[in-house]
Amino acid sequence: MEKNIINSGQCKTQSEVLEKMEIKIRTPLTGIFFQDDRPKQYNGFYKDGTILSGMELVRYEDAIQEAVDRENGLEEGTVCNLMEYFDGSVSVKEKVKQVAVSVENVGGILYGCTTLQVQGKLEADELQEFCEYITAQYNDGWGEGFGQRDIQVKGGKLNVHFKQEGIPAFWVQAGKGKNPVGRTSR
Repeated sequence: MEKNIINSGQCKTQSEVLEKMEIKIRTPLTGIFFQDDRPKQYNGFYKDGTILSGMELVRYEDAIQEAVDRENGLEEGTVCNLMEYFDGSVSVKEKVKQVAVSVENVGGILYGCTTLQVQGKLEADELQEFCEYITAQYNDGWGEGFGQRDIQVKGGKLNVHFKQEGIPAFWVQAGKGKNPVGRTSR
Protein backbone atom coordinates (compact mmCIF):
# COMPACT_ATOMS: atom_id res chain seq x y z
CA MET A 1 0.00 0.00 0.00
CA GLU A 2 1.39 3.39 -0.99
CA LYS A 3 1.44 6.22 1.52
CA ASN A 4 0.18 9.63 0.50
CA ILE A 5 2.50 12.56 1.08
CA ILE A 6 1.09 16.05 1.47
CA ASN A 7 3.32 18.67 -0.15
CA SER A 8 2.28 22.30 -0.73
CA GLY A 9 -1.40 21.43 -0.84
CA GLN A 10 -0.91 18.59 -3.33
CA CYS A 11 -1.35 14.94 -2.58
CA LYS A 12 1.24 12.67 -4.14
CA THR A 13 1.91 9.00 -3.66
CA GLN A 14 5.26 8.01 -2.20
CA SER A 15 6.28 6.33 -5.47
CA GLU A 16 5.57 9.56 -7.42
CA VAL A 17 7.81 11.54 -5.07
CA LEU A 18 10.61 8.96 -5.21
CA GLU A 19 10.53 8.77 -9.01
CA LYS A 20 11.70 12.38 -9.35
CA MET A 21 15.14 12.81 -7.85
CA GLU A 22 18.07 15.16 -8.06
CA ILE A 23 21.54 13.64 -8.18
CA LYS A 24 24.67 15.74 -7.87
CA ILE A 25 27.97 14.48 -9.20
CA ARG A 26 30.95 16.45 -7.98
CA THR A 27 34.42 16.44 -9.47
CA PRO A 28 37.54 18.29 -8.38
CA LEU A 29 38.38 21.54 -10.15
CA THR A 30 41.81 22.84 -11.07
CA GLY A 31 42.73 26.29 -12.19
CA ILE A 32 45.66 28.28 -13.43
CA PHE A 33 45.99 31.92 -12.43
CA PHE A 34 47.89 34.25 -14.76
CA GLN A 35 48.88 37.66 -13.43
CA ASP A 36 48.09 40.65 -15.63
CA ASP A 37 51.75 41.61 -15.89
CA ARG A 38 53.02 38.15 -16.97
CA PRO A 39 55.32 37.92 -20.01
CA LYS A 40 53.84 36.45 -23.18
CA GLN A 41 55.43 33.56 -24.94
CA TYR A 42 55.35 33.13 -28.73
CA ASN A 43 52.00 32.84 -30.54
CA GLY A 44 50.18 34.75 -27.80
CA PHE A 45 50.36 31.96 -25.19
CA TYR A 46 51.26 32.85 -21.64
CA LYS A 47 54.54 31.68 -20.20
CA ASP A 48 53.84 30.86 -16.56
CA GLY A 49 50.86 30.55 -14.29
CA THR A 50 50.08 29.45 -10.75
CA ILE A 51 48.18 26.16 -10.42
CA LEU A 52 45.24 26.39 -8.00
CA SER A 53 43.32 23.62 -6.26
CA GLY A 54 39.62 23.61 -5.40
CA MET A 55 40.45 25.06 -1.99
CA GLU A 56 42.29 27.99 -3.59
CA LEU A 57 39.56 28.50 -6.22
CA VAL A 58 36.90 29.24 -3.56
CA ARG A 59 37.87 32.93 -3.54
CA TYR A 60 36.87 33.07 -7.24
CA GLU A 61 33.60 31.13 -6.85
CA ASP A 62 31.29 33.91 -8.09
CA ALA A 63 33.43 34.68 -11.16
CA ILE A 64 33.71 30.99 -12.03
CA GLN A 65 29.95 30.43 -11.64
CA GLU A 66 29.26 33.45 -13.87
CA ALA A 67 31.57 31.94 -16.51
CA VAL A 68 29.77 28.57 -16.19
CA ASP A 69 26.44 30.35 -16.63
CA ARG A 70 27.75 32.02 -19.82
CA GLU A 71 28.97 28.66 -21.11
CA ASN A 72 25.55 27.17 -20.34
CA GLY A 73 23.87 29.89 -22.39
CA LEU A 74 22.01 31.50 -19.50
CA GLU A 75 22.88 34.99 -20.76
CA GLU A 76 20.95 34.22 -23.95
CA GLY A 77 18.02 32.87 -21.96
CA THR A 78 18.63 29.24 -22.90
CA VAL A 79 19.62 26.36 -20.68
CA CYS A 80 22.28 23.89 -21.75
CA ASN A 81 21.07 20.34 -21.14
CA LEU A 82 24.02 18.01 -21.65
CA MET A 83 21.61 15.10 -22.16
CA GLU A 84 20.99 16.49 -25.65
CA TYR A 85 24.42 15.15 -26.61
CA PHE A 86 24.19 11.78 -24.82
CA ASP A 87 24.37 8.86 -27.24
CA GLY A 88 24.53 6.00 -24.75
CA SER A 89 21.99 3.48 -23.53
CA VAL A 90 18.26 3.99 -23.89
CA SER A 91 17.69 3.30 -20.19
CA VAL A 92 19.91 6.24 -19.14
CA LYS A 93 18.25 8.49 -21.74
CA GLU A 94 14.82 7.59 -20.40
CA LYS A 95 15.74 8.21 -16.76
CA VAL A 96 17.98 11.30 -16.90
CA LYS A 97 15.85 14.23 -18.03
CA GLN A 98 18.09 17.25 -17.43
CA VAL A 99 21.82 17.73 -16.81
CA ALA A 100 23.19 21.09 -15.68
CA VAL A 101 26.74 22.12 -14.82
CA SER A 102 27.64 24.49 -11.98
CA VAL A 103 30.21 24.88 -9.22
CA GLU A 104 29.60 24.17 -5.56
CA ASN A 105 31.50 25.09 -2.40
CA VAL A 106 31.56 22.11 -0.05
CA GLY A 107 33.55 22.49 3.14
CA GLY A 108 35.69 25.29 1.72
CA ILE A 109 36.58 23.42 -1.48
CA LEU A 110 35.16 24.40 -4.86
CA TYR A 111 33.96 21.45 -6.96
CA GLY A 112 32.51 21.10 -10.41
CA CYS A 113 28.91 19.99 -9.95
CA THR A 114 26.83 18.12 -12.50
CA THR A 115 23.19 18.08 -11.41
CA LEU A 116 20.94 15.41 -12.88
CA GLN A 117 17.15 15.55 -12.79
CA VAL A 118 16.25 11.87 -12.78
CA GLN A 119 12.96 10.07 -13.14
CA GLY A 120 13.31 6.55 -11.83
CA LYS A 121 16.24 4.85 -10.14
CA LEU A 122 19.65 4.83 -11.82
CA GLU A 123 21.28 1.43 -11.41
CA ALA A 124 25.02 1.24 -10.63
CA ASP A 125 25.95 0.38 -14.23
CA GLU A 126 23.81 3.27 -15.53
CA LEU A 127 25.47 5.69 -13.13
CA GLN A 128 28.88 4.38 -14.22
CA GLU A 129 27.91 4.90 -17.87
CA PHE A 130 26.77 8.45 -17.13
CA CYS A 131 30.01 9.22 -15.24
CA GLU A 132 31.99 8.03 -18.27
CA TYR A 133 29.87 10.31 -20.45
CA ILE A 134 30.36 13.36 -18.23
CA THR A 135 34.11 12.65 -18.07
CA ALA A 136 34.16 12.79 -21.87
CA GLN A 137 32.15 16.04 -21.78
CA TYR A 138 34.61 17.58 -19.32
CA ASN A 139 37.61 16.44 -21.39
CA ASP A 140 36.47 16.99 -24.98
CA GLY A 141 33.05 18.64 -25.04
CA TRP A 142 31.54 21.17 -22.67
CA GLY A 143 34.64 21.31 -20.45
CA GLU A 144 37.06 21.73 -23.33
CA GLY A 145 35.22 24.83 -24.53
CA PHE A 146 34.92 26.17 -20.99
CA GLY A 147 38.61 25.59 -20.28
CA GLN A 148 39.62 27.58 -23.34
CA ARG A 149 37.96 30.75 -22.07
CA ASP A 150 39.85 32.84 -19.53
CA ILE A 151 37.92 34.29 -16.61
CA GLN A 152 38.84 37.87 -15.72
CA VAL A 153 39.48 38.21 -11.98
CA LYS A 154 41.21 40.82 -9.81
CA GLY A 155 44.89 40.97 -10.77
CA GLY A 156 44.73 38.61 -13.71
CA LYS A 157 42.98 35.83 -15.54
CA LEU A 158 41.90 32.41 -14.42
CA ASN A 159 41.66 29.28 -16.52
CA VAL A 160 39.50 26.55 -14.89
CA HIS A 161 39.18 22.87 -15.75
CA PHE A 162 36.47 20.44 -14.66
CA LYS A 163 38.96 17.60 -14.45
CA GLN A 164 42.00 16.78 -12.42
CA GLU A 165 44.70 14.30 -13.30
CA GLY A 166 45.18 11.47 -10.82
CA ILE A 167 41.72 11.77 -9.21
CA PRO A 168 39.98 8.43 -9.86
CA ALA A 169 36.49 9.25 -8.63
CA PHE A 170 33.40 11.39 -8.74
CA TRP A 171 31.44 12.03 -5.55
CA VAL A 172 27.77 11.23 -5.99
CA GLN A 173 24.98 12.66 -3.85
CA ALA A 174 21.28 11.92 -4.15
CA GLY A 175 18.56 14.17 -2.78
CA LYS A 176 19.28 17.61 -1.36
CA GLY A 177 21.81 16.97 1.47
CA LYS A 178 25.31 18.44 1.66
CA ASN A 179 27.49 15.36 2.21
CA PRO A 180 28.59 13.04 -0.59
CA VAL A 181 27.05 9.60 -0.18
CA GLY A 182 29.16 7.57 -2.53
CA ARG A 183 31.97 7.44 -5.03
CA THR A 184 32.25 5.89 -8.42
CA SER A 185 35.37 5.27 -10.47
CA ARG A 186 35.89 6.97 -13.79
